[in-house]
Amino acid sequence: MAEARMGVAPTHIHMHRFGNEVDTSVRRPQISLTKRGLVIYIPPVRSLWYSLRRQFWIGYTKLRLAFYPFPIPVVLLVTGGVIAYAANAEPKSWIRNNSISRLMWKLDAYNPLRKTLSTKVRLSVVGSAFCTGIIWGITAGQRFLLRRLLAYHDWMYERKEKSLATKAWGFLLKYVFVRRATNDLHAFQGALPTLPLPRIEDTVARYLHTMLPILNDEEMAEMSTLAKDFVRQEGPTLQWYLRLKWLVSPDYVSDWWL
Repeated sequence: MAEARMGVAPTHIHMHRFGNEVDTSVRRPQISLTKRGLVIYIPPVRSLWYSLRRQFWIGYTKLRLAFYPFPIPVVLLVTGGVIAYAANAEPKSWIRNNSISRLMWKLDAYNPLRKTLSTKVRLSVVGSAFCTGIIWGITAGQRFLLRRLLAYHDWMYERKEKSLATKAWGFLLKYVFVRRATNDLHAFQGALPTLPLPRIEDTVARYLHTMLPILNDEEMAEMSTLAKDFVRQEGPTLQWYLRLKWLVSPDYVSDWWL
């Protein structure tokens, strides 16, 4: 129903002024290069502030769920303690003379401000970058695992006896992820698998199958010939454009369909 309503009245702003290149219902800056020139849409400041605040809380929720049952303040306190310990440690101590520390010092060579900063400040910056990378890695790893779990479909085809894979899938999904977010709406919305992109041959075959009750034999033969020409000629190029859209969009159907 929501998509039907959007199809009737896409936005509160007259979207036909921009054509279909910019969706003004999406409250974020958008740039589109069209035959008429460059189209730039900047939403109202209030919408930008609301969007930034919403993205902040979404990111905070992701971190909180990633480090459950440890609260975010505890994680930040431990991270700050490690950074402070490393910044004040002796130059020959183990925390400043291991493989990870040497790697971080190599990355510090690319810091354009390293000559203007003291050693302690540089250590703090390097430690903060390292801890940020660890936090991001943990969050991204759990999101990737959850996405792979949600892409598992074999449980739907098992009646009474559940396979070992399905039992492991249910255990991980229930006890590792679901129990963390019992009170958070859309807590794992960003980890949902994207819509699969069908092969162009499968799409054309389904289209021809739907035309069988509508066209007669002569029209069906002509349509089959046109479909084969489409698959050989412009079809691969359009499929390549669609694949690019699929890679960068969580839903490659709705925005173009509307």
